[in-house]
Amino acid sequence: CLRYGQSVLIKSEEKPSLEDEEYQKLRQKISGEAERILNETIDENKLSCLVTICHSAAFNLAAVSGACSMTLPAREINEVNYDPLSFYLLGKKNKEGELIRLAYTLEKSMNLVVKPSWLKDR
Repeated sequence: CLRYGQSVLIKSEEKPSLEDEEYQKLRQKISGEAERILNETIDENKLSCLVTICHSAAFNLAAVSGACSMTLPAREINEVNYDPLSFYLLGKKNKEGELIRLAYTLEKSMNLVVKPSWLKDR
């Protein structure tokens, strides 16, 4: 409310519910299109998954398409500047097992051993 104002909340209350038939159709259409684009990108480029850094637009693609995704820490966080680096893996829907194997392979091949700060003393 402080950032966008009360009017945004009031306008949102005027919209149909999430169970609204028109909303559900549009949601299914967008979700299907996002899944199609992701699958075509992976297939056409003969990939197993997409890998990018966290905080990229790919976050939105996973949420919209229902694709599986995983974050893999790549370096320790600088707690003073909070400068994390993590890889973001994005795979096809229902391919979680494959994505876990790919993340494990990436982690081992790059020797990524990143412990949380609360675990460093142990």
